[in-house]
Amino acid sequence: MEGEKITYRGVDGNPITQTSAVYEGTACGLWITIPAPAPGAHTLTIQGESGSFALRVDYTFNVTA
Repeated sequence: MEGEKITYRGVDGNPITQTSAVYEGTACGLWITIPAPAPGAHTLTIQGESGSFALRVDYTFNVTA
């Protein structure tokens, strides 16, 4: 999968750069949009791997009406 050049702007106080500066980078991956979940507790799991790199993230959240 080839990377695509992207431009993005940080938000003041963000934990990575602390600034609202504009940056250029490369993005690579699959992106999805899911319908809004119903009210209640949910867990969203995202995982993938490429070569020797692997990642799994579990988000637990509550949706209120």
